[in-house]
Amino acid sequence: MALLEMHGMRKHYGGAQALAGVEFAVERGEIHALLGGNGAGKSTVIKILAGVERADEGSITIDGRTLPRHHAPQAAAAAGLRFVHQDLGLVDELSIAENVALETGFARRFGLIDFGRTAVRVKERLASVASDLDPARRVGELSQAEKVIVAIARVLDEAASVIVLDEVTASLPSPEAARLHEVLKAARGRGMSFVFVTHRIEEIFGLCDRATVMANGRRVATADVASIDHQMLVRWIIGRDMGASTRREAKARGPLRLRLEGALGAGILEPVSLDVAEGEILGITGLIGSGYLELAHWLAGLETPASGRLDLGGVGMPFGDPRRLRQAKCEVVVGDRARGAFADLTVRENMFPTRLSLSVERRRAAELVERYGVRPGDCSEAAIRTLSGGNQQKVLFLRAIEQQPQVIVLIDPTVGVDVGAREELYAILHAEAARGASVILASSDFDEVAAHSHRVLVLSGGTVAAMLAGGDLTRERLIAEAHRPVRRRHAQGAAA
Repeated sequence: MALLEMHGMRKHYGGAQALAGVEFAVERGEIHALLGGNGAGKSTVIKILAGVERADEGSITIDGRTLPRHHAPQAAAAAGLRFVHQDLGLVDELSIAENVALETGFARRFGLIDFGRTAVRVKERLASVASDLDPARRVGELSQAEKVIVAIARVLDEAASVIVLDEVTASLPSPEAARLHEVLKAARGRGMSFVFVTHRIEEIFGLCDRATVMANGRRVATADVASIDHQMLVRWIIGRDMGASTRREAKARGPLRLRLEGALGAGILEPVSLDVAEGEILGITGLIGSGYLELAHWLAGLETPASGRLDLGGVGMPFGDPRRLRQAKCEVVVGDRARGAFADLTVRENMFPTRLSLSVERRRAAELVERYGVRPGDCSEAAIRTLSGGNQQKVLFLRAIEQQPQVIVLIDPTVGVDVGAREELYAILHAEAARGASVILASSDFDEVAAHSHRVLVLSGGTVAAMLAGGDLTRERLIAEAHRPVRRRHAQGAAA
C-alpha cells in the first residue's frame, strides 16, 4: 500500500470540471513529480490535499488511514501532510530560529520564551535537511535556496510523512536548485516522501523517482522517471511533440540599437557597459544576488543606477523613467505578474494601456487572442486574473509587441509558466527579433538563456564574469562563469 493515495477525485467549479476521477499515489521514501500545464488540475489536487478545497467525490488515504471527505487543514496536518509554497511565507526581518518557531512554537522556561533552547531545536531541524545554517542569521540575508531550505525545515517534524513542494524552485537559478535537490535526496534517504511540483522539466530527471502528469483535470500518465525520456514527458504535458529548438546561433551584427556605458550602482561593484544590435537577442544572467536583476531593472527604467549613460538609437535616455522609454519604443515584460498585470482589468484592457476606441480595442483584442492561442478563446472581456499563469504572460507579451517596439526588455519572463506556453512565448520572442527588434533576455534560468540568446552577459558578485557567444554559449559554461570567484577574476585582471 502506498503512503499517500487519492482515488477517484472529482471537483467542479460551477459548470467547469477541474478534476475528473484523478488517481494519485506516493510511496514511502520517494520524490514524486506532479506535472502538467497551467490549468491541468495540479493546484486543485494540492488544495484538496491541504483541506482548503472540498472534493465532490473521491477518497484520500494516508498511511492506511482515510481522511474524512471534507477534512479541514488541521486534519491534513494531523495526518502528516505538510506544504511549502512558492512564496515561502518567511519574514525577512526575523531570524531563522524565529521564523521556524512561528510555525512550531517557541521553547519556554518559567512561562517565558527560551531563545537558547529554541535555537537548539531549530538547529536540529536544519540538520535534518543537511543544513548547517546558523539559526541566528536573519532570513533577509539568505540566498533564495537557503530560504527554501529553511521553509522545508520548518515543516519537518516527527509527525510529517509527505511534504508537498509547490513550485519552490521557480525563482532559483539552476545551481541553487541543484543544492536544494541534494537536501531533498538526503531527506528521502531517511524515508521522507515528497510531492514535487515544477515546470522545469530538466530537473525531474536528476531528482525524482516517479512522475505523474495531468492535463485537463485528468491523470495522463504515471511512470518511473528512469523509464522515460524528455521528449516523452513533454509530449504527455503538452499533448504533442515539441517543435525543433529555436536556438539561434551567433550572426553578423547589424546597427546598434541600445548602448549602456559605465553603469554602476547598488548590486553592481564595477562599471558595466553593453550594447544590443538590431535583431539581436542579448541574454543577461547570473545567480541571485549577482547583479543581473539590478542591471535589467536599469535597462527597463524600473530603477536608477548611481552613474552611467543609456542610449536608444543614439539618443540619450534618462534612467528610472519607463514612460520615456515607452515613448522611445522600448517595451518591458516582467515575469512577476503581480507587478506586470492589472489583475482586476480585462484581458483587453491589459493589452491596450494606451486607450483606443472601444470598438477598435475589442476587435483587435479578439484577433490577438485567436492568433496567439490565448485560452480560453473568448477571454478578451474576462479579468486577466482568471487566466492561467501562462496565458496571463502571453497577454503581457502581446501588450508589448502590439506597440511594434524597437527594444524589448524581458525580466525572468517565464517564471511559473508551463513548458507548452514557454515554447509559444519563445516563438513570439524570436519572431520579434526576426522583425528587427532588439531583445534583452534577463533571466536566472541558464537553460532558457543558453537556448534563446545570440550572446550572453554573465554577472558574478556584482561584476561582469564573461560575454559568451557561439560555441562558448552553453549551459555548462554559463554555470561555470556564474560561479567564478570575484577575487580570483580581479587578481587575473591585475596580473594582466
